[in-house]
Amino acid sequence: RDGLTPEEALHGVSRYSRDNARVPFPWTTGENGGFTTGTPWLKCHPDYKEFAAEELMKDENSIYHWDKNMIRIRSDYKDILVEGSFAPIDFGVEKCVCYSRTSEKGKMVSINSFTPELTEYACGEGKVLNGDGIKSYENGVLTLEPFGCALILL
Repeated sequence: RDGLTPEEALHGVSRYSRDNARVPFPWTTGENGGFTTGTPWLKCHPDYKEFAAEELMKDENSIYHWDKNMIRIRSDYKDILVEGSFAPIDFGVEKCVCYSRTSEKGKMVSINSFTPELTEYACGEGKVLNGDGIKSYENGVLTLEPFGCALILL
């Protein structure tokens, strides 16, 4: 209606389309990431073989296994994590987000550092359920590497 050719119209909407930030999800390392055997509307990311689902499933340190563990923890501790009360915690450390979840079944703390420094938290004795960048956890004191995190059952 605006008098544009199809090519001009496509060029115009491409500037505002969210497709510019999207790529097909790579399931395999095969052609088109296993997303399609046809011609995909969007091209695969150039490095799709590195983060194809089949490769992530082989790597115990991948986001796939991280998420799988977090789903298990949420299921196993639903009464605390989902139904428990929430309270922010101030450990006196800048650039961190810390909180507790408490129910009749127990208490957990989530400690998340957003600083490039080692950070210490006197959070009490417990069991680390999940974490990344944990330098040490002794006598109730958790030391996180830069940008580390931990979920601890107290």
